[in-house]
Amino acid sequence: MNTILFNHIKHLRHIHFITFIFFAFCITSCSSEEERDSSVYKDKETFENYLTERINSYVEKHASELVNEQTNIFTLQPVRMFKHSFFEEDDFRKGHWYKVASDNGLCSDSINSMINREIDVYNTYHGSNDSVVSITESEANIRINEQIEHINVVPFNQDEIIDENAYATIEKLEYFGAYDLIDILIGPLITFGIGWLFGFIIGYIWSLIFHPSEEAIVGMAKVIGYLFMILWAGLFCWLTYKYIAISMDLENIISSNIINALIF
Repeated sequence: MNTILFNHIKHLRHIHFITFIFFAFCITSCSSEEERDSSVYKDKETFENYLTERINSYVEKHASELVNEQTNIFTLQPVRMFKHSFFEEDDFRKGHWYKVASDNGLCSDSINSMINREIDVYNTYHGSNDSVVSITESEANIRINEQIEHINVVPFNQDEIIDENAYATIEKLEYFGAYDLIDILIGPLITFGIGWLFGFIIGYIWSLIFHPSEEAIVGMAKVIGYLFMILWAGLFCWLTYKYIAISMDLENIISSNIINALIF
């Protein structure tokens, strides 16, 4: 009985030790993360480099979200792309993309707010007051001089963000989206129907020459129909590949246009 109790106590101690190590590791990791994050605010040069990376990351992230939202094939966006590709004017389409870009955080106000929030954090590390360590007046003046003023990003205009290169890519992307929609909705039926039609025509010509059985003619029609289905599947895969590639190009173009349009 004593042996069992002793082993049970040892087992509990082992569990407690592992739990302690786990929490200690978590606390250390969190502390290291906080220390790493705060290091970007230690001086103006380091912060400016960090802020440049932060702006690029922000713009790229939101540009990717914008394109994904506007080209998601599992929503009604393919219907919109079909409508825009064949029934809407260029000015309307450019205005649509500029508006949704602004709504997705890719406007001067949103970027301006993000930058100034980062500046506020930087300035808290370089304020004139220190609640932990007393500092001299000269040190306080140095800290104040290291502070950065808020900036004002000059508002974008539509032609800067949706320029000719961006719009040409949008046209190409939305055409592929429209063709994908057509391919998904009626592609299999049309392809299989045409395949069967060609199969019976070829089978009929073959029957006039070689006089095969009726079953052989039907079998040939089926084979040709299946071959057309394989061709349709290949076309769909190619359209999907081009769709993804052009989407990535559009993300890069919009990101580049916004970065180039940033004027403080």
